[in-house]
Amino acid sequence: MRYDDKLLGNLTTAHPHYDQNTNESFNYLTHFSRNRKYNVYRIKAGKTRDLITSIEVKAPSYMHSFGLTKHYIILVEFPLVVNSLDLLL
Repeated sequence: MRYDDKLLGNLTTAHPHYDQNTNESFNYLTHFSRNRKYNVYRIKAGKTRDLITSIEVKAPSYMHSFGLTKHYIILVEFPLVVNSLDLLL
């Protein structure tokens, strides 16, 4: 799917979450670059993702899914990490 925004990322979760109370979808993108980070976003309607926060990380972890509560998005980093330099080489 193509989005109408410039949010950067190379890898996303297999299971975005939907909040029925707010009619929003939540997900994150792992951005591989010199400054690796998780870009957490929401979609209210349409094809524009709204960035909630960016979390810089030393070695991004593969996350198949994440947790969502009324007040929090919970990212759990597992031991499987990715060295973005190895991906480029």
